[in-house]
Amino acid sequence: MATAQEQGFDGDQRFASFALKDYEMKVNWTTSHLQRMWTRFNYFVIIEAALIGGKTVFGEGELSIGGIAFGLGLSLLWYVMGAEDRYLFVFYRDEAKRAGELVANSSGWRPYPFDGEVTQVKDHSSYNSVGNVPDLAGWRSPFDWRHPWISTTRMAALIPFIVSITWIVLLLGALK
Repeated sequence: MATAQEQGFDGDQRFASFALKDYEMKVNWTTSHLQRMWTRFNYFVIIEAALIGGKTVFGEGELSIGGIAFGLGLSLLWYVMGAEDRYLFVFYRDEAKRAGELVANSSGWRPYPFDGEVTQVKDHSSYNSVGNVPDLAGWRSPFDWRHPWISTTRMAALIPFIVSITWIVLLLGALK
């Protein structure tokens, strides 16, 4: 088998090729994780909706302490999984970003913004079609905005956290 140098590849070309493949693999891993994350999220939404809806719509309208405790336990599990998913997503995204920077640097390209990195946009007002709203960083209109604190991937933990608080309030009310 011919060596890389015999095939006409120098060390820089081999490294650039490796870095590009590494970047592609990390982007694919991040994409796959997001798909798994939202599949899990949807399962929990369906179970929680069935628990609440089944009892309140088709039942006698009240949940027993056992039902509330089950809902609380389920929402806490959902919250833990959502927080873990968010942590892993950020980790994988940052790894893909570093790999992308490595590809750009190994190719001699100028600095290149990471695909999907919305925090790199400095002046959001240029995208604002209904006037300057400085308090919301990603404001374009009432139907087209983004705030980093409630980003979509944070919802995987934020929604079950709110549901867990709701279950705790219901449980405390049922125990009175």
